[in-house]
Parts: sequence; C-alpha cells; structure tokens
Amino acid sequence: MATVIPNMIRDLRGRETGGVMQSMRRMFLVEGLSSTSSSILKEALEVPGIPVYGEVHASYPNLFVVDRDVEILENSPDKAYVYCEYAPVSRDVFNANEGEFRVTGGTGLIQKRIAYDRNGAQITVSHTFPAGDDDYANETVTQGAEVDVLSPQTTIVMEGIIRTAYPHYISGNSAGYLNAIYWAGGAPYTWMCTDVRWELFQPPDTNSINTLDWFLPRWKFTFEFLYEPETHIPYAIYRDERINLPPPNLVANSGYTAVDWYPVGDFNQLYAV
Repeated sequence: MATVIPNMIRDLRGRETGGVMQSMRRMFLVEGLSSTSSSILKEALEVPGIPVYGEVHASYPNLFVVDRDVEILENSPDKAYVYCEYAPVSRDVFNANEGEFRVTGGTGLIQKRIAYDRNGAQITVSHTFPAGDDDYANETVTQGAEVDVLSPQTTIVMEGIIRTAYPHYISGNSAGYLNAIYWAGGAPYTWMCTDVRWELFQPPDTNSINTLDWFLPRWKFTFEFLYEPETHIPYAIYRDERINLPPPNLVANSGYTAVDWYPVGDFNQLYAV
C-alpha cells in the first residue's frame, strides 16, 4: 500500500502580503506505488495523507488546495513527488496557480483646479495699483489663486472569482474605501476603490468533490481603483467671500483642514497585486 513519507513533507515556497499568507506550495513524497502506465499518477494523488482539492491548510486556515502536480521519480518508479498549490479560501481566480487577480489599467490626463503647486506651496498673485485708483492707490494686493491644470489619472482594474454568499457585502465594503497601508506602489490614502461590479460565475454544486462548492457560489468581481498621488483626502479651504478665492498665507488646520470622510481598509487582504 502506498504511503506518504512523513519526514519528507516540505513547504517549498510561500508568498505573504501585508502580513497575510497569500499562497503556498507544499511537496509530499509517496512510496509503494504499484500501478503502471498513467494510472500511477492517479494512484499517487489518492494516497492517504495527500491533501485533496479544497482542503484547508492546517497552519493557514485562509489557504486551500487549488492545484496538484505529480512527478514520478525517474530512478524509483514506485515513488513520486506530489506538489500542492494553496491559495486563499475566499478567492478562486482565473489563474489559480498564480493566486492573483487579472490586472489591467492605464493612465490618462484629466483637468482639475488647484490652489497649491506640486511642492505644496499656495499659489498667489499680486498687483500694485496706480496712484489714481479709488480703492487701493499705490497699494500692492496679494491674493490666492486657482489654476486649471492637466493631471495624470491612473486606474487599475482587477477581475477575479470570489467565493461568497454575500457579494453585496464585499462590494459595499470596497467602493469608496482608501488604502490604509502601502498598496500597488502607492502610499496610504492614494488609492481609492471607485467601482465594484459582480455577476454569478458558478452556483452552489452539491455534486462537487470540493465541499466549499456545496455552500458558496462563485462570483466574478471587477474592481476599479483610482490613484491620486496627493491622496484622496478632501480638504476644506477658507475663501474670501469678496472675491470667492482663498486669501494668501492660509494656515494649516485653520485656513485649510483635512476632512475625515472616506473609510480605509487593508487592500492587501483581498486585492493583492
């Protein structure tokens, strides 16, 4: 009877993102195989102790088996290596071997109005009025200014399959959120999830050998993210009501202040890139 050699179980590689294991590859060595031809491959996969598809990793309950490979030892045909690929339980993807969403994106230019330059300095202009001016004779008046500029706008679109009973819960807790920590090369608050769409990919299947299929349908999700290098945090800025422009030399947290509006989350937990 074929068996797994206990001291030859190896974790060959793994990938961690944001402190969470996202994938793992384990190797098992089996001996005592007796089948011939290609049936020996099936025998190796059915040896007791070899994880089956959908089986959860003992040390990482967020990972389950999504793929298995068999390699017969050339000089010992009664032995074989079995390699198991693990990916997150909550996510099954188009390319399960990689454990990633399918990612596309692009960058274009949009017009926006700014009151501060790229170095964070307030934009101001000044004018010295002539001696004959009725209101500001010989005075130099400085005021804040706003400028319309073209700004790069980068978006990322991610498509993948998520196994869940409540797709609306995922979309409702994704759209409008900002990244709390570094994600996709961007500092905190620079990425916003701007759109989430989902459609049924596979309904529950009680005939499947994977017990997860019995209870949880699979949904095709599409997430869209927008990058803003200056962060998506909104600011309230004081304006001089006489000219409807901000006055010069505004003081931080008084003349302008950040507004805590958007919720934040760890994008690496679900949208690892």
